[in-house]
Amino acid sequence: MTEAKKIGRGLRGKHHSEEEVREVLTAIADHGSLTMAALSRQIGVHRDVIRRRRDELLKAGLEALLGKAAQQPHEIHDAGFWRAKFKAMEKDRNALSALNRQLGVLDGLRAGAPDWDLERSDAQSGSATLIVHNSDWHYGERIEASEVNGWNAFDVEICERRIKRFAHAATTIGRRWTSDTKVDGVLYTMGGDMISGDIHDELRETNELTSLEQVMGCARLHVSFIRSMADEYGRVHVSAVPGNHGRTTRKPTAKKYGALSYDILIARMVAKEFKGDDRVTFAIAAGPDLIELIYNRPVLVTHGDKIGTGGGKGFAGPVLPIIRGGKQVEVQYGSAGMTPYLILMGHYHTSAHPPAILANGSVPGMSEFGFGIRGKFDTPRQWLALLHSKWGLRDRLDVQLEDPIPPEKPRLRVTA
Repeated sequence: MTEAKKIGRGLRGKHHSEEEVREVLTAIADHGSLTMAALSRQIGVHRDVIRRRRDELLKAGLEALLGKAAQQPHEIHDAGFWRAKFKAMEKDRNALSALNRQLGVLDGLRAGAPDWDLERSDAQSGSATLIVHNSDWHYGERIEASEVNGWNAFDVEICERRIKRFAHAATTIGRRWTSDTKVDGVLYTMGGDMISGDIHDELRETNELTSLEQVMGCARLHVSFIRSMADEYGRVHVSAVPGNHGRTTRKPTAKKYGALSYDILIARMVAKEFKGDDRVTFAIAAGPDLIELIYNRPVLVTHGDKIGTGGGKGFAGPVLPIIRGGKQVEVQYGSAGMTPYLILMGHYHTSAHPPAILANGSVPGMSEFGFGIRGKFDTPRQWLALLHSKWGLRDRLDVQLEDPIPPEKPRLRVTA
């Protein structure tokens, strides 16, 4: 029996002769590019029979029967198939569009970087940026020692002395920290509440200077401080954000938060003084925050009055609101793909270092308000830190701006 007859018998259906089967097989081999419907009309055989014979023929092999190479059939799909295919592709497209929108949010963030970050050293010791975190100077406020048990006093002269001490620490301690690495420059923050302001009636009545006098004196101090940092370290990047005491409105606002702030006015005055000095650059916020990228690490600068938490009392004091607010900031910025590596803040007049946060104390220290709410006494403090290109936040110190008050010697009564 011939090979064709063997295959023909294997393919022969109940109602088809061997000749009819051969006709179907030959038609499939010769016109494999036609659709099932077209082939069915041409040879007068139902397309289901053709489909079944084609599958059996391909399984057996066309070469063995006809001496020809098998032609692969074209896939033919109905409208339902393509509708399902389109829906699947549309779903994938929507997923990609959602991802693109999430990434696109980054375009709206105020994220900048000092010039030196683009020129990072490849030396084995790495590079470092010194962080000089200034906030809550409250320049122009007066604190009467007699009203706080003699624990503290504050006025313009004392403020300037404490700022000079901080500048001295930034030079001496900063040089000690950077003795084994290349210093790219200084991140100098103006973290809000630079002046006492007049947001409360009692401040307007008790401040040593008017708000405009405070602005002028504070700007002069910043110019001197920044110039000393530029002379010592070469380059300084100033990051300025507004605080609540610097506002020019009676109540806090959401819109034009920076435009209505004395803190931002001070920053612009200082920036004008350094116009033409290539060593000093400025980032001045329009809202409450600024993001600075230091060695590809997002450093967020904010005052702290808009971190989503209120005040803090109880045994933990303001530390818990600082931690809660820091977490809220991390969640917000994380949703935009830029979780802060470090948050530099103030506002609470409490020096604290929870994870990923440096929260400043204040330059005035204990005030009548703090004494009245039974706040914990502490010396005036500001943070100094070193951010290393390889090791991250390597060194940090909350610099005491006054010598600690020595504790009184206990009075003992010796019985006879």
